Amino acid sequence: MVKTKYVIIIDTNIIRNSASEEWDNPLSTIGIRAIFDFIKKHKLENEVILTIPEIVLEEILSQKIHSINKDLEYLENLYEKYKQRFGLEGVDMPKYKSFNFYSFFKDKCSNFMQKHNLDLLKIPDIKADEILKRCLQKKPPFQTETDKGFKDTVLWLSILHLSINNPDTRIILATEDKIFREVSLNQEIKLINNTGITIYQESNEIVSQLSSELEVDKRFKERIDNVKARVVNEKINFILNEITKDSKQKGYTIYDLYKRYEIESYEFNSIQFVDIQEKGEEYGIIANLSLHAKYKKDYIIPSEDGYTPQSYYSLRKVNVKVILNFDGKNDELKVLKITPEPPFGTSGLFYGDPFSSGRDFIEYRKINESFEYPGLLSKKLYNSNTSPKITWIKPERVSLKKNISKRLWDKKNN
Repeated sequence: MVKTKYVIIIDTNIIRNSASEEWDNPLSTIGIRAIFDFIKKHKLENEVILTIPEIVLEEILSQKIHSINKDLEYLENLYEKYKQRFGLEGVDMPKYKSFNFYSFFKDKCSNFMQKHNLDLLKIPDIKADEILKRCLQKKPPFQTETDKGFKDTVLWLSILHLSINNPDTRIILATEDKIFREVSLNQEIKLINNTGITIYQESNEIVSQLSSELEVDKRFKERIDNVKARVVNEKINFILNEITKDSKQKGYTIYDLYKRYEIESYEFNSIQFVDIQEKGEEYGIIANLSLHAKYKKDYIIPSEDGYTPQSYYSLRKVNVKVILNFDGKNDELKVLKITPEPPFGTSGLFYGDPFSSGRDFIEYRKINESFEYPGLLSKKLYNSNTSPKITWIKPERVSLKKNISKRLWDKKNN
């Protein structure tokens, strides 16, 4: 099934009455930018074409140059008025009129249209007697009471010519001119175009209508779901390797029963996508990963020869927050930032080396077995079966250099 093509045609009044963002570029208006930003954001370049008619571009350039000439004439009059008073007889006015403003602004507009994929709807070959006939018959866009309507008629004939060559194209005209809402014009175009013409006065109306018809929200969700699947199915091992390298570089260790163990690797458990931002073919991703940190423990067991050293791998659940950049076009993933978060289990994660003077560190630990309770000045044996229940509170980051005796653990008796 061939996708429906949309052609959005911009009239002069939409450009003229919309605030311009660049003085030297008449087309760089808020209204036009809102439409092509929408097209680019939702990847609709193959379905929606934004078009500036040639007659509209020429009219905009003519109005711009006329405004500049009026300003220059005003400056010359001021110069003539005050040159004797301020002794300016020997000072010549800059020869602004020799500057080719038409070429200057037309080049600006052409570059702008090329950069943002705007099409130019050229004026078709129109016979003079065709325009004269419409004028004498007062056929819209010519007005019934006057002979006004030449420019609008050229624009309308350009639209009709476009419709002849693209009979299945949905045509949208952005204009404030009420003459184009004449029923006879829509009937005329329906003779050659299956979809007729839709007219809007505001760019946000066009964006809203296209959003609904093209289901852009649904498409966006499908793209985001596809990115999530590609990250989980194809890139998770790469992310785990990057987290492992980061842990070793920063010296993160697992603290288990008063011993510290180096993290050798991570095993994937689950992922939660917090936020995904789309910009073209690139995606900024923030995600929380639930992982198992893998570390090797050594111990000694009795044997016939005395004691035999043994080792085994243990796993501890940890949470890691990552910021990623995924280039969907080149299938490349970058890990921009890795932030380990407090693990909750029978052991904790050290941030840095707690035995190095002046280092800040945090230890997180949940007690679920009998052992000597750390952090109390008077040490006491704590047993989870006989002693009162305690609620562990996340400790503040403390500095050994400032207060080496500060408690890392708080307790509350229930």
